[in-house]
Amino acid sequence: MAKLTKIFNLSSRKLTNDEIKILLRGLKFAPTPLKSNEHELQADINDFHRKLRLKDFFAHKNIPEDDSIVKNKSIFEPPKGRNQALEDYINLTKQFPQPNHARLVKSNISNNERIAMLCLEDDESIVIKAAGKGGGYVIMNKKYYKHKILDMLNDDTFYKQAHDSH
Repeated sequence: MAKLTKIFNLSSRKLTNDEIKILLRGLKFAPTPLKSNEHELQADINDFHRKLRLKDFFAHKNIPEDDSIVKNKSIFEPPKGRNQALEDYINLTKQFPQPNHARLVKSNISNNERIAMLCLEDDESIVIKAAGKGGGYVIMNKKYYKHKILDMLNDDTFYKQAHDSH
């Protein structure tokens, strides 16, 4: 059974059909990027290669567990060339051709939907929230939303003001 999503527009903003279509996709919907980030891709590949070398380097070492809550991020790089099969695999993955993102990936939204999404994102006058357990989304004027939140916080039936210790 398909989930019915409702949009409750309590704002003074008139939504276009494309804005409604993009909202119906959900607040967690992720559109495909317009272009690839080659720098990020290369960093991910290098990180993957480092993790492979770390797994190999520490595979047979007994390392005591560290129960500390805060840990410094390690920049340790295991020496290269310890495991020739691993190095051959890493060198092979470096030779893979990098994908031409624009040619291989088809956008999962139309151009009009992308423009609508950006318009909603850039509109500072509204707030878009999930409508709770029933599903759907509520669009409100930002001033109205802020006023309602402050009303709730000032309701001493449910909230007690914390006193600043300074």
